[in-house]
Amino acid sequence: MTIPRELALWIGVGIVVVGGLLLVAVAIIQSINAKRRFRERLARVVGLPDPEAAKPRETVSQSTKAARERDRSFIDPVLGRLLGRELMPRWLTRANRLTMIIGGGVTGWIVFSIIRFLGDLPVFVAIPGGVIGGWLAFRAVFTFYQRREETRFLEGFPESMGIFVRMVRAGLPVPEAIRTVGMEGPHAVADVFKRMSDRLAIGDPMPDVMLDASKRLEIPEFRFFVVAVNIQRETGGNLAATLDNLADIIRKRRTARQRALALMSEVKASIGILTALPFIVGTFLWFQNPGYISVLFTTQRGRFVLFCAIALLTTGLTVMQLLIKRTLKGA
Repeated sequence: MTIPRELALWIGVGIVVVGGLLLVAVAIIQSINAKRRFRERLARVVGLPDPEAAKPRETVSQSTKAARERDRSFIDPVLGRLLGRELMPRWLTRANRLTMIIGGGVTGWIVFSIIRFLGDLPVFVAIPGGVIGGWLAFRAVFTFYQRREETRFLEGFPESMGIFVRMVRAGLPVPEAIRTVGMEGPHAVADVFKRMSDRLAIGDPMPDVMLDASKRLEIPEFRFFVVAVNIQRETGGNLAATLDNLADIIRKRRTARQRALALMSEVKASIGILTALPFIVGTFLWFQNPGYISVLFTTQRGRFVLFCAIALLTTGLTVMQLLIKRTLKGA
């Protein structure tokens, strides 16, 4: 029995789509597990002052738990599960949350419509595709906000580290140095240190305060600072020299990242041109000869070709973005 060519083509496309969704799901699960293991290692390092470091959740003070509950929105637990974070950042306003939810919902519906109506694939394929597409869009909006805030923070963090080092060298204790940075540091950094100083002033343990701040920011450079301060409190040593070297490393990392971004600007411009070119050409053809381009929307084969074009374009953009992200991560 010979399988019709069109049926074989539909089966092949369905296998490719389902396989792609499974690969995306596996990659997402691996990423979440890797972040979870990293947070566990970080908690063990930052929680050194406590003798029961093996039970980090039980070592959190009651005032710290109360502070977390005050700062947590009713929707934060859901957002935290979707993003794989224990604590949501303070800069994430209600408008940002609403933008993330709307962007994820709209994108999920668009992906579902493309798979179901253009690709004419079954519902059991379109629904997971829409869910994964919406979730990826949700994370993409959050990543955009996170990178913007991270850039603002890292612009002033080395200078704030300089203020912190001068305070420590002058003989002031660490809580007083944190309070000084909260008053005199750049705005993005001062907000973080001021909140830490306020919590220290009401008696919260320093390891818990700094660990919560690092979990909210999710910035590697700030994690290094937290680990250095907590290890110095446990083992002793020249904290000023350690933080001075750390500030120098952060400046070099910032310079290298800016250089990588400058080199990637040409690649990003090429990506934008290649992405916009099919839409520009399609719009031009629509005005020149509507009957020629309308075949893509009025016939089943035309819609299938349009679906394949969108899928290939999305795959190409995703691969290029992953390459850029990996290059910048190594910078």
